[in-house]
Amino acid sequence: MKQPTTTKSGKILKPSKPSTVDCDNDHKVTAKDDKTLSGVLVVKSCHASRFARKPSRCNNVGDKLGSLLNDNLAKLGIKDKFNVKIVKTAGTNSQTEFHYECPCEKARQQQVINSLKDACKQKDFTDTCTKENQPDDDDSSSESDETTAKSAVPHSSAEAGQTGEQKCFFFKFNYLLETCIEMEVQVKVYYNIERSGGKVS
Repeated sequence: MKQPTTTKSGKILKPSKPSTVDCDNDHKVTAKDDKTLSGVLVVKSCHASRFARKPSRCNNVGDKLGSLLNDNLAKLGIKDKFNVKIVKTAGTNSQTEFHYECPCEKARQQQVINSLKDACKQKDFTDTCTKENQPDDDDSSSESDETTAKSAVPHSSAEAGQTGEQKCFFFKFNYLLETCIEMEVQVKVYYNIERSGGKVS
């Protein structure tokens, strides 16, 4: 299990848990046209905003998928090289959708589709997703799941900060309280003056 790391700024980051991919259900590859394949791959335990904020993470995931694809094709005797490029990401704190494209002539498309699906199931690919999903100095949260991210919000209103309505309410309350105290003092002073026959003691 990975240990927490300390960044250059002194921030301690808890490592995210390993990413997972259900390649049979969460990986779709289709022919966009006669020269391009289009794929969507959903990776669980994967923080989408980290990939949106840092494109190099996407590049590394795409490069690994492409590398494994070419290795698989080479075993089939296909020497052509194919590039996988992540063109878009979407998702939440708990999963990331990788939308990618791969240039491929129609004659090779079915073989490449099969090899992409095999590459998705390889441990090297999921290990790369886990590695690229780790938090860095720019992260506001070191966790990859929504539950933990939500629980990290302070429960105390003093810690979390008050809303505009709360601040307005407390301001009015304090003002009324101070006004009441002032009026009470004035009443007591007036009462003492009346009792002393108009003389201020």
